[in-house]
Amino acid sequence: MDTHNLSARLFLFGSEGKTFLEREYSQNRRSTHELAEERKTYHKLVLQALRHHRIVVRDRGEAQSSALATGRAPHPTAGKQRPKATRDRIRQTLLSKTLPDTTV
Repeated sequence: MDTHNLSARLFLFGSEGKTFLEREYSQNRRSTHELAEERKTYHKLVLQALRHHRIVVRDRGEAQSSALATGRAPHPTAGKQRPKATRDRIRQTLLSKTLPDTTV
């Protein structure tokens, strides 16, 4: 383990780290990636520290929404064209779910 990671681990798992994580992750809504970059460590270590301190971790959907909103990650399907066959299947599925069956 390198010295940066050791110092980050000692900080994040200590009482100062708990205060830092509660303020920055929970209150200021910063991502684990942002916090890891600031502390010069890995985002997985930040996640471990959050769980260690029993701080509620955002689910993947919330994390993805936050990453999209801040511009940290691009939208996965923005600007991509679906093939016609796929669009037709989606349309048929939506039509079958939204329109009442009129055949008697």
